[in-house]
Amino acid sequence: FALVAGVNPVYGLYAGVTPHLVGALSAGSVLMIVTVSNEMAVTTASSLESLGTYNDGTLFALTVLTGLFVLIFGLLRLGTLMRFVSEGVMTGFITGTAILIIMGQLPKMTEYESEVEGNALVEFVDWLVHFQHWDLLSIIVGLVTLATILLLNRTAAHKFSLILALIVASVLVGLAGWHVVLVGDMAEIPRSIPLPVLPDFSRWLELIVPALSLAILAAVVSTGVAQNYPNPDGSAAKPSRDWDGVGLANTISGFFQAIPTTGGLGRTEVNVSSGAKSRWSAIFSALILLLLLMTVAGVVELVPEAALAGMLIFVGYEAINQQRIGRAWRTSYTAGQVAMVLT
Repeated sequence: FALVAGVNPVYGLYAGVTPHLVGALSAGSVLMIVTVSNEMAVTTASSLESLGTYNDGTLFALTVLTGLFVLIFGLLRLGTLMRFVSEGVMTGFITGTAILIIMGQLPKMTEYESEVEGNALVEFVDWLVHFQHWDLLSIIVGLVTLATILLLNRTAAHKFSLILALIVASVLVGLAGWHVVLVGDMAEIPRSIPLPVLPDFSRWLELIVPALSLAILAAVVSTGVAQNYPNPDGSAAKPSRDWDGVGLANTISGFFQAIPTTGGLGRTEVNVSSGAKSRWSAIFSALILLLLLMTVAGVVELVPEAALAGMLIFVGYEAINQQRIGRAWRTSYTAGQVAMVLT
């Protein structure tokens, strides 16, 4: 996602530490993971492009200002406005996001990226018609990952299916000596932790509109994710409380070298699929990532990109809530149409 945003990949990794911790401690939805998402990464990229030249301090200032705007939304309790948004609208939004996750990983599982500039659907069609350029070994790695997840989900080890599938795929590539793209080929994972820095607010006036756009996006996405993953005790999601958490996470993490974040659909699905029951899952996730960065970051570089793609394709499929889609159609024909159009 940091590569999508056009920034140093390490800032994407750091977005898996501080936002995780702060979001877990302050958001109302205990299962939601506050992290980078595809929507936020794309919008961050366009925001930075509008600035022309900029430094890393400007990026961190954008993260802080985004957080402050979301925090203001939450403190003003503007989340109450979300009650006027129908379930069909939110169902369509989340379903569309899940489909985009799947479509975004297919090129990585086949090692063919579309060279056509356009929206995701145009790129998908171009990817599909150029099947002759797909890499067979990468496809096998991705399919092995998917098959391992599906098989392990039928066993007592289902809570560890995602991480075990990545290990199986990595070992397979290593033993077979296959030449496929690894995480280390995309970017070096540094052995460092996110130390505090001072953002550069000298261009704060230019950052107001981009930060406001990111804040609105972060608020809407986090609300959709929270509604898709209710709290274990059955309590309903409270958008304003979640916005407090997302806003605080961005405001603080901007001082710890992170890019703008929101409630991440893919990461939240991984969290839930792995058996999360409380906000401690996100806290431990951040602490484990810190431990990895300080110790065995080089080992993570050996994971095949196609294996990660296969895992995220499964995650995207699992995030499609078929019950909510069916409920939207049963509620009314119009609600079903709205969900379909938004998707």
